[in-house]
Amino acid sequence: MKDLDAAVGKCAAGFSYTVTGTKSDALKVTKTAAPEGADEALALTTTVDAGLKAPMKAVVVRKGSTVVYVPAVNFASASTGKDYDFPTEIIDAQLAKLG
Repeated sequence: MKDLDAAVGKCAAGFSYTVTGTKSDALKVTKTAAPEGADEALALTTTVDAGLKAPMKAVVVRKGSTVVYVPAVNFASASTGKDYDFPTEIIDAQLAKLG
């Protein structure tokens, strides 16, 4: 989790990546409010540029020795570029399963 947290700082100004031969840009990465109930948690928003600047969300939590990564994409937001809230009920349900 410490390494992930450090990576957010290193990637804050953005980066480029290639998937199946198509280059894309992550314009910025920012930490957001992480959920409660885990031993450690990291939440972030990555602004991507795939023809339109749009936010993508992700939460990584650790409870005991289990690490869970939950990404979220809002397709309405992807088409408008407007920000959205991470659907916390998803991570709450996963944390409940972990006890």
